[in-house]
Amino acid sequence: MSLIKIKHSNKKDKVYFLGIPIYSIKHYFSEKNTIKELFDKLFYIYMPACMEHPKIFTKYKDIYKGKDVVLCATGPTYNYYEPIANAIHIGVNNAYKNDKVPLDYLFAQDGETIVDAGKEKILNYRGNKCKKFFGIHYLKPSEISTLSISQTAYEKALAKKYYFILHEFPTSSIAMSNANITTRPLNNWGSVSFSALDFILWTHPKRIYLVGCDNTLNGYFKDQNSPLNSTSSDYEHMLTGWKEFKKFATSHYPDIKIISINPIGLKGIFEDLYTQNYIESISK
Repeated sequence: MSLIKIKHSNKKDKVYFLGIPIYSIKHYFSEKNTIKELFDKLFYIYMPACMEHPKIFTKYKDIYKGKDVVLCATGPTYNYYEPIANAIHIGVNNAYKNDKVPLDYLFAQDGETIVDAGKEKILNYRGNKCKKFFGIHYLKPSEISTLSISQTAYEKALAKKYYFILHEFPTSSIAMSNANITTRPLNNWGSVSFSALDFILWTHPKRIYLVGCDNTLNGYFKDQNSPLNSTSSDYEHMLTGWKEFKKFATSHYPDIKIISINPIGLKGIFEDLYTQNYIESISK
């Protein structure tokens, strides 16, 4: 099998990597990308993912069938979440700072989150025997990026390194046509939550609960003055990402139910569930 192959058709030409469709050439060049950018992504993201992800993610396939998994993001509504008994809790970035929710997994791919003044806390965090995954996006040896994470940080955190790809809109990539995260970078539409959700889908739970995915400008759950006065999404581009994620999940995992707990910006996209303490808070 050829490493890279271009297949011609009447409708559009496509690039295949290891036999898997990656990009429509016409779409790719319509977005003013260059062939160099395409090959940089192949060699610095897709190829490392294909080599490393089987070692990292193979053992997690379908391990949570029949169980509930909770994605814990960092919006203000995270304060109103009471841990669901016997559920698996997977947090992103600073979600580990919520003391009442011991995390089973933690995903972080914002270098500033990991190398800020509080880095020792995230590196030393253990939660519920928490397994950590730190992400890399499109890094070349010559680049210095705020997304970069030092090898020392990985080692001290006992974290695994994964690769993710930032999608352009409309999405057209290997990740959308392939649910197997051992053969590609993780999905991402501008938030670490999507990389974590790609992993969660791979574990194939019965239900996924979305917590703290507010998609608003309200701030963060650790900010005492973060208001809950927004009623819709402040991040339209991110909302597009959530809709793309829903299409991906519905296509590859139609049996998994996705439930938003106390949704604001995501209201109406998935099944909505409001808790009594949240309802009482916003009615005051």
